[in-house]
Amino acid sequence: MKTKSKIKVSAGERVFDVFNVTLLFLLMVIMLYPMLYVVFASFSNPGELASYDGLLFAPRGFSLAAYEAVKNNRMILRGYLNTLIIVVAGTVINLVMTSLGAFVLSRQGLPYKKSLNLFVAFTMFFGGGLIPSYL
Repeated sequence: MKTKSKIKVSAGERVFDVFNVTLLFLLMVIMLYPMLYVVFASFSNPGELASYDGLLFAPRGFSLAAYEAVKNNRMILRGYLNTLIIVVAGTVINLVMTSLGAFVLSRQGLPYKKSLNLFVAFTMFFGGGLIPSYL
């Protein structure tokens, strides 16, 4: 016969759980509201939105004018195309160079392997934000 063992939860643990859930829920609301604001503002009537003062929990009037303006702006399409080109090219170049470096460093009889390995490991100590702030 199987018996279920119940773990006794103390009052302090229950208080901690309630506090934890409450705090995390508040943080979620605080971080989610700006995104909801942008969505609600994008569907709002521009005139009503400009005259409205306060928190926005629903669109003020309904209008797709913002989406029409984006659709009619050719620079937006060019920006997305540039972004896609940079992301795809950057990813491919990064994968190729990383794979080449890993392959070369994995070879046993490579001349200057210790120096190259030191060079690769040394650069890992510096994050992306450290060098520009130093310069």
